Amino acid sequence: MFILNINVEDRSPIKILKRELNKIKKKTMQEVAEKFKRENIPPRFSAGNSRKWRHEKRDADYNKRKKRKVGHTVNLVLTGASRRAAIHNSTARGTQYGAALVLTGMPRHFFYKSSRKTVGRRKKTGLKNPDKVKELEQVNRKEVKHLRTFAGKRMLRRIQGLKSIRRRQLT
Repeated sequence: MFILNINVEDRSPIKILKRELNKIKKKTMQEVAEKFKRENIPPRFSAGNSRKWRHEKRDADYNKRKKRKVGHTVNLVLTGASRRAAIHNSTARGTQYGAALVLTGMPRHFFYKSSRKTVGRRKKTGLKNPDKVKELEQVNRKEVKHLRTFAGKRMLRRIQGLKSIRRRQLT
């Protein structure tokens, strides 16, 4: 989850009602969360993007086993259940304070952080799984800049569309 703060300074001669401004913020943040879900979640599950979102390096043994078992070594994807859940079962929510993407229905194996095996008294090392939830939540600067620009344009368009409010509703 990421937090997107947008401060709006009212410099126009007509002050907008606080309630109307909060409605505008809420709708805009809803759109930002939906845009993030639509455009920024699917690339996280594709091959070759591990460096872009700072994924931890996988163990060579793990990559060999995964390649042999499922035929690929794409990060965050084993059977595709986590990708489908993140794209189709997620809910975009927006409030006047920010945007959130709530992921539901993620498979249990997505949350495993460690799979250390014990053989007798010895522990096999090097089989530590990365924190996949943290890797999915990573947001780079380019994405934040793009989403802020999008939110600013949407808010400006909505504020400019408020000219039809009756005079008595304005203070």
